[in-house]
Amino acid sequence: MKYIISVLCLDRPGIVFNMSSAVARQGGNIDDMRQDVIEGYFTGVMAVTFEENCDIDKLKEDMNITGEGEVSIIPYKENDFAFETQEKYVLTVSCKEQKGIVAAITSYLYDNKINIDSISAFAEGDKFVIVTELSVPGSKAALKIKNDIRKIGKGWDLSVHLSHENIYLATNTICPTVRIGKKLS
Repeated sequence: MKYIISVLCLDRPGIVFNMSSAVARQGGNIDDMRQDVIEGYFTGVMAVTFEENCDIDKLKEDMNITGEGEVSIIPYKENDFAFETQEKYVLTVSCKEQKGIVAAITSYLYDNKINIDSISAFAEGDKFVIVTELSVPGSKAALKIKNDIRKIGKGWDLSVHLSHENIYLATNTICPTVRIGKKLS
């Protein structure tokens, strides 16, 4: 049986340990996990598979979050939301902090059936930065998306970068150095 588990609570050391240990004690396997801290609050989501039935109440109790926040455990359901073909892109927008900028950009993405796979938006000094991972229908042109977002932010002094995920990873991933030749002693 597969479940989606989400936790929202005040941050402290050990929350991921508590979550993963509770799953392991119940014989579960973590298939996927995301976690972040926002303004001192921990937020985490896991996809977990159990070979046998899981005692949901015991699992919640075993995570040791009681009194600090919320634990939600729901049965996994297949999501039939998908495009004919999807291309993965990374959109980065920066500007002076503006009320409504996230709403304006996400409204455009929604109207154009572009799915947000991941988003991070934060203030950095007097700048506001938005980094999103997107699933774009194959029929959408990247240059048009980039130009449309620039138009949305006209007057907001936006800096907009849209890169295919392969280009983004190639230019933003630190790779180990491989030395060929004599072995150093």
